[in-house]
Order: sequence, then C-alpha cells, then structure tokens
Amino acid sequence: MTRYSRLCTLTSPEGVRCVRKHKGHGMCEYHLANSKKPAANGDPFYVRPPSVQKVCIIEGCEKDQVARGWCDKHVTRFYKTGTTDLLDPPGQTCATIEDGELCGKPRHSKTKEGKPLCVNHGHKYRKWGDDNFDFYRDSEFLLETLPCQVPLTYRDDNRICGRVGKGGSIGMCAAHHQRKMDGDLQTDKPLALVGLTTEERYEVYMDRGEKYIIDKQEIFMDDPCWLWQKVCPSRGYGIISERFLLPLVKGENLIHRAFWIYHNGPIEKGRHVHHLCRNKNCCNPNHLKNWSNWDNIEEASCYKYVNTRRQTIEEWLNEDGMTIRKLRQLVGNYD
Repeated sequence: MTRYSRLCTLTSPEGVRCVRKHKGHGMCEYHLANSKKPAANGDPFYVRPPSVQKVCIIEGCEKDQVARGWCDKHVTRFYKTGTTDLLDPPGQTCATIEDGELCGKPRHSKTKEGKPLCVNHGHKYRKWGDDNFDFYRDSEFLLETLPCQVPLTYRDDNRICGRVGKGGSIGMCAAHHQRKMDGDLQTDKPLALVGLTTEERYEVYMDRGEKYIIDKQEIFMDDPCWLWQKVCPSRGYGIISERFLLPLVKGENLIHRAFWIYHNGPIEKGRHVHHLCRNKNCCNPNHLKNWSNWDNIEEASCYKYVNTRRQTIEEWLNEDGMTIRKLRQLVGNYD
C-alpha cells in the first residue's frame, strides 16, 4: 500500500501549480522559507530584485565600485600613494634628473611636493627619502653621517638609537627598518644584540639606560652590586647569551662566570666563582672570588650557621617575657 504524501497547495501568478512535497502551513520547504524572509513580508512568491551596480564616485570615472565607493584602479592608487589622484594630467612623465638626463618614463607616483616619479625612482624615494639615491655611490655618506634617528622610548633619557649598518634606510638602522616593514617600530623594546663584538656587548650591558643591570648597595660591601635584570631561573643565577664570550669561550651562559672570565681570564677546571655579596644575580667582578670546591662548601656552611643563629636569636627576642639574663643563657647554650 502506497503511503499518501501531501503536496504544496500554492499556485504561481502564472497559474502553475507547485508539486513539491508539503512542509508546513500548506506550503513546500522552498515557499515556506521564502515567505519568512524580511523583505518578502510573508509573500511566498517573493523574488529579490536585481542589484544595480554602482559606479565609482570619482568624477569622470565610470567603472564599477569595488571598495569605499571607488573602482579597483582608484583603490590600488590610494593604497600605493595615499591619494586617489591618477595620472592627471594624462601623459605625465618622471621628472627626476639622473646623470644630467631627464628620466622621462611614465609616471607611477609622486613626492609630497607633487613631483612625478616613475616606478624605479618612486621606490627609491619611499625607501631612502631621495628619488635620485644611489646606494653604491652614497653608501659611505649613508653609513657615516646618518645614524639611526629612531627614539628609544624604553630608556629614561629617550635618546635616539644612533646605530648604523647596511640594509637599513636613511635615518634608520637595519633592525628598526625591519621592524618598520613588519608594521611596528616597537621603540619601547630593546633591539637584539646581533652582530656585536664582545666589547660592544659589554658596553651595552653596562649602560644603565638599557636596563640590563641595576645597582644595589649592600651595607657590608664597599661598592654596589650589579644585579642582572634579565633571565634569572629558579636557582637565582643570571643567564646571558653564549655569544657574549664567543669566540673566546664556548658554552658559558652564567652572567657572573661570564663577567669573571671577561675581566680575569678563563676559570680552571674544578674551581667555582663565589659571590661575596651573597646575591646570586650580581655580576660585579669585585664581589666575585675564584675558589676551590672545598672552600666554597666551607664558606656556605659557615654562612648557613650564622644565618640560622641570627634567625633563632630574633625569634627569642620577639617572645613575651624575654629578659637580658635569659637571652644570654639561651645564646650561651646555643653556641
């Protein structure tokens, strides 16, 4: 026995009966969904009117809109030059004079002053700031007289970078130029110390404005501690890049050992660099001493005994009813 199936009850304005399967409210799935569209107002035979393509809003342009009311050509021009101005007047050519001759190539962009430039000279103008710049001819001028002018906002004095190097642009070192190409100069972050010698790295580390090291005066030391402010793992010892001592020593990344080697030479096998100031992240060479393993263990044991004794006496002093006579008896028995 064949099961009865209801059909759509609607008939089109042209008199054609719908033969689709019934879904609900006497209509098929297509007409039911069509009637629920906001623009249909309940009409199951609603047909969306054809869209009218708008033309570019730039006067005189009759191309279809793509974005911001502009055609594809004006959008491309805007993202390249910051303006929708095309080659107006038409036929304009590059006005750069190179080696005494006018370039004369078709205009592609223009300077802030309105000077027309071709593709090649426009690229030079955007990168070097001079449409007639020749790197091989002007590289000595670039590297010696125009250091990087980017301000370092992470420093307290906000001084300029001042670095020079190949691969950058006029008034900008290679590192800041790469950050600019990535979209953010990040002047609040120090640059990576890449390509520097050991002496140059040491000068950067010792510059307090770079905030690698801060000074802290301990009462029992003559000069302040140099406390390392970068990576300090759970053990408390500062970590430095192994490149600092290359090619002198390989694999040395503890800051206090690296600074000792830099000032006093290599460390003999089996010996340790001890902190007289008891600050594990201190790298002041005056606070470091090259000891044997036994000397290091003996000093650490004495320090532990003295420190524990001091803490115990402080606890006794804080007890209620403690007197001088009783305290002397407790200290005498402890020793």
